[in-house]
This record gives sequence, C-alpha cells and structure tokens, in this order.
Amino acid sequence: MQPDNRAVLNNLAVAVARGGNDDEAISLYERLLSLEPGNVPAHINIGIAQMRRGRADDALRHFGEAVRLSPEYAEAHYHYGMALLRSGRRQEGAAQLAEAAGLSPEHRMARYNLGVALALLGRIDEAVGRMAEALGDPARRTPAALRLVWALAAGPDGLRDGAAAVALAERACAKAQDNPDCLDAMGAAYAEAGRFDDAVRAAHSALERAEAAGSREQAEAIRAHLRSYEQRHPWRQSGGAPP
Repeated sequence: MQPDNRAVLNNLAVAVARGGNDDEAISLYERLLSLEPGNVPAHINIGIAQMRRGRADDALRHFGEAVRLSPEYAEAHYHYGMALLRSGRRQEGAAQLAEAAGLSPEHRMARYNLGVALALLGRIDEAVGRMAEALGDPARRTPAALRLVWALAAGPDGLRDGAAAVALAERACAKAQDNPDCLDAMGAAYAEAGRFDDAVRAAHSALERAEAAGSREQAEAIRAHLRSYEQRHPWRQSGGAPP
C-alpha cells in the first residue's frame, strides 16, 4: 500500500474497526489525518474508537475538531455531545445534542439522547417532551417517560442516574401502578439506585400483571430482570436503547 493512499487508508481503518481492533484502527486514522488533517469523518471515527478504548480526552479532542471543521454537520455535534455527556459534562453535552437535533430534525438518536441529557440536568418536562418527539408521538408522554426511566436506570456508563430514574418512574407511574410497563421500569430504577428489595417487589408485581394479561414475551423479559435484582445486580440494556 502506498503510504499516501488516503482512500486505501480510510477503507482499511474502517474495516479494522469493524473487526474490533480499535488500536490498529486508531493508528490508521492517525496516519490518514497526518496526510489530511481536515478529514471530518476520520476525526469522528477515531473519536468513536478512542471512546471505546476509554480515552475520553483524546476522543473529545477529535470530536471538537470535527465540529470546528464542519459546524453545520449534525453527526459531528452528536458524537461530541455524547462524549461530553459520558464524561460528566452534561450541560455542554446537552448543548451539542440540541445543536445536532436542530441541524438534522430526522436524527432520532440526537433527540433521544437529548431527552436523556435534559433528564440528567433535572429538566424533566422538557426531557419527556423531547423523548416523545424522538419516539414519533409527542402526545404519548407516559411511554416517553418510561423510555427515559430505562435510559437513566439501565443505559450506558456515564448516562445513568438511579435517583433521577426513581423520581421520574414514581412520577410517571403515580396513576398507573397496576401497569406492568410502569412496574417493570420502576424495578429497573430501584435497582440502579441500590434499592434491590423494592426492585424485586416491583418486578414481582409486574410479572403477575403481565402473566394475567397473557403477555408471555413481556413476562419472560420481566423474569430476566427479576433474576438480576435477586442477585443484587441492576439491569443493563444493550445497544444504548435506541428509539
């Protein structure tokens, strides 16, 4: 391979990253950026790999550079916002996610995670509204609130807050405490807050109601949650719970 063949470098870096070798992908993207410092997708991709490797400061540097180079590119703001959020810089993360959602209204993950960011900041009404928009129905606020509960209770590292999840779950389900969806979400929230006895009780109640309704798939999912709480482990969602 010619050392200055940028297209080959890029394609190889993408393939290596997809194969799970982030360190090699980072090395290849660094070579690409030494030849083409203004390559915005390369800055984003190396930032994603750096985040997976736990190198948040390096990732933030690359995402920030992508935003500087292409301020109208929603994807750059989205990844920068998510990295900021997962680094504990919630206000800045929310601002970047709002920018991404404004630049690309069809970017559902930007709106979804903006809802999470606003909830982490305590702006609950606004958070529920944003989540409802991300789910495609602004009028359905209770399902949106429950999605937020799951995100706060069982989402990725840096995006969880057990106390906020419990407060939101109890508020959202105040008038629907016989609803298995509500009880299931409350169980996840209690578990994330370390209240495992409450989590077990909520999950048992959710399971009883799901079984009574004949919802076999839901009942099986709740059983898995219940087993986790009985072992004193909070539940963890895979994939970041996309809408």
